[in-house]
Amino acid sequence: MLTDLFAGPILAKNVGVNARALRPLAEVLPLYLTFNFSQGALAARYDKMIDEMIKDGTLDKIYLRYLPFDYNEARRQWVAQ
Repeated sequence: MLTDLFAGPILAKNVGVNARALRPLAEVLPLYLTFNFSQGALAARYDKMIDEMIKDGTLDKIYLRYLPFDYNEARRQWVAQ
């Protein structure tokens, strides 16, 4: 079965099966948060906060809480080189 790296480990644990990630990943579809044009100020604040979380390591900690790798490793795996 193919699934995504977020839901796959959770589903596997819930049904009691082992799962492993394919290398390279089978397909990558970046997901983006989008804002309405009228929400430009909110989008700017969001971008600034995410940038701060990347720089101070908070985003890495969040990723490691739910995935077997941090944000920077995810970028290396998912972003086309």
